[in-house]
Amino acid sequence: MTIGARIRRLRLEQGLTQKGLALQAGVSQQLINKLESGKGESTKHIIKIAAALQVSSEWLAVGEASLSVFALEAASVEDRLDALWERVQRLEAAQKERLVLVLERLLDDQEHAGSLSKELKALSLRLAKLEQKQS
Repeated sequence: MTIGARIRRLRLEQGLTQKGLALQAGVSQQLINKLESGKGESTKHIIKIAAALQVSSEWLAVGEASLSVFALEAASVEDRLDALWERVQRLEAAQKERLVLVLERLLDDQEHAGSLSKELKALSLRLAKLEQKQS
C-alpha cells in the first residue's frame, strides 16, 4: 500500500474530506490530493498529516511500525502537546470556545479526583494565553 493509499484510507475511515484533513494538518488540499493520487511524495509534511490522522509518521510513510501515534518511542508527551497545539491554533473561534469548555470540564473532573495532570494544566494555560491574545 502506498503512502497515498494509507492517507486516503485513514481519511475516509475518519470521515474527513481532503479539505478537512488539510485544515487539521495545516497543509493545502492540493497536497493531500497529490499524495493520495500518487503524484507527490512530500516527506516534509508527513509528521503534520500523521498527527492529524492520529497515526505514527513512520507507519504513514512506509507502512511499517505501529499504526498508533501513541506507540512512537520518540513521541513524548510534549511533542504530542505541541502537535495538538498547532491544530488548536487553526480552529475557528467557536471551535476554540467549545474546546475550552471541554478542557474546563476535564480539569474539574481531574481536580475532584485529586489527580490533575500537568499535561492538562499546560494545555489549559496555552489556551488561556491564546484567548487573551484574541481578546
